[in-house]
This record gives sequence, structure tokens and C-alpha cells, in this order.
Amino acid sequence: MMLATLAFTVMTALVKIARVELGALEVVCWRGTTSVALTFLLARRVGFAVHRPAMMLARVVLGFGAMVCLFTAVKGLTLADLGILSKLQPIWVA
Repeated sequence: MMLATLAFTVMTALVKIARVELGALEVVCWRGTTSVALTFLLARRVGFAVHRPAMMLARVVLGFGAMVCLFTAVKGLTLADLGILSKLQPIWVA
């Protein structure tokens, strides 16, 4: 749990640095490019298969929208505020 929190904090800090010169969609594109490559390799190793493509598509679309919103907010908020928002995320989902 601590490692995941550290990883997301580092990602947020790097996005904050990248947002100085890049737009939110550009940062999402670069993050997605690296994530897709790593996820593809991992999925092939464990034999991942999608059983409900419509649900997977909905998850991809909603995840993309959430990432664009988060990366847009990163430019204007402090890391402390973003940390609080990430901790409150499970409450909003429930």
C-alpha cells in the first residue's frame, strides 16, 4: 500500500512537471503509451482475456476521462491538495 501511494505521488509530481510545457491530453497520451506496452507484456504472461468487451470499453472511456480531469487539475493544485483528492476518491465512488 505504501509503495502504491509512493508510486502515485511520484507520478503526480512528474505530471505536474510535464504540465508546464505539455497539455493534459499530451501527458495522457505519453502515459498511455507506456502503460499499454507494459500492460500488454504482463497480460500475455498471465494469459489475460476479456470476457465482456462492452464493459471493458466503458472502463477505458471512463478511465480516460478521469485521467484527463486529474491531469488538468494537477496544473493548478498543490501536491497536498491532490493527495487529499486521491484519498477521498473511494468515498466518491461508493
